[in-house]
Amino acid sequence: MLLNGLATAQAAQFTAGMASGAPGDTDISVDLTFTGDGNLAATQYTLAYDSAVLTVNTLTCPTIPNASIATCNDDGVGLITMTFTNVGVPTLVALGDGAGSVSFDIDAGATAPSIEPLTVSNAGGTGTCRNTDSNEGICNATSGQITITGTPSGTITPDPLDLGSETFNVTTAPLDATLTSDGTADLIVSTPVSLPTNPSSVFAIGTNNCTNSLNLSTNGTCTVSVTCTPTAAGPFNGVLRIPTNAGNIDTALLCAGLAPNGNITSPVNFGTETIAVTSAPENATVTSTGTGDLIVSGAATLLTNPAVCLPSTRITVPMV
Repeated sequence: MLLNGLATAQAAQFTAGMASGAPGDTDISVDLTFTGDGNLAATQYTLAYDSAVLTVNTLTCPTIPNASIATCNDDGVGLITMTFTNVGVPTLVALGDGAGSVSFDIDAGATAPSIEPLTVSNAGGTGTCRNTDSNEGICNATSGQITITGTPSGTITPDPLDLGSETFNVTTAPLDATLTSDGTADLIVSTPVSLPTNPSSVFAIGTNNCTNSLNLSTNGTCTVSVTCTPTAAGPFNGVLRIPTNAGNIDTALLCAGLAPNGNITSPVNFGTETIAVTSAPENATVTSTGTGDLIVSGAATLLTNPAVCLPSTRITVPMV
C-alpha cells in the first residue's frame, strides 16, 4: 500500500497445523492457513519435511481471495513451495485470508513415539515478500508438526498354558503366564484379569502381578499364576484373559483329570486251622488300576469280623 507516495510494509502470516498418526498410517491431514492483512504484491513460503519418514499424499494450497497461486508444488524430497501474487497489481488490494491442507503418509518403519517437524519459512531473497517491486514486506511463519504415536501390543506366553494331568479333586502346582509388552507404546492393564472360560471352575488365579492400571513399557512384563483342580477324569480347557489398552489378550488353559481306581486281593485264604489256634498271617494286596493316583485315606478295617473265620468274611481298605 502507498501512503503519501511512500511504500509501507505489509504483513502476511502462514501457519502449518499439527496432527498425529502411527507408523504406517496414511492421509494424515495438516491444516495450512494464510492471513493477508495488507496489500502485499507477492509472497512465497516453503514447508520442509523429512521425506524419509513422510510422503505427501495430497496438497491443497490455500485459496486466498485476492491472490493467484503462482507456484504450489511438492518436490518429492522434502520441500513444498507456495507463491502467491496480488491480483490487483499494479493497484494492490488486501490479499485476505485463506486455508488449505496437506496430507502425509507415515512410513511403516518410522520411529515411535517421535515428532516430525513441518518447518515453514519465507523463502527469503528480494521479491519473495514484497509490497512493491522494490520494497520488502513482513511475512511471518509458524511451523507445525506431526506427532508419531506408538501402538500398544502384547502377548501372553506360554500359549497354551498346559497345567498337565492331576488326579481329580487334587490341585496342580501353579504355573505362570507372562504378559509381555511388545508394541511401540506403553501397554496398560485396563481391568482385572479374568477367566472367561472356566468349566466347572477347575481353573483358579493365584498370584497376580498384572494388576489394574499397571503400565508396561516396551519389553516390560508381568505374571499371573494359575492352578487347575480337575473335578472329573478327562480334559479341561479354559481361557485366561488380560484386558489392556490394546484389547483383550488371551491364552488357552489346559489340564486333564485322572481317575483313581484299584482292587484288593479277594478272597484271602487262611486255610484250615485248629479251633482257638491262630493261623499264619496272609497278605491282602491293594493294586492301583486307574489313571490317577490311588490314595489310601485311612487304616484297613474288618468290615465283617465274626467270632470265627467264615467264607463270607470281608476286609475293606478305604481308598480315594
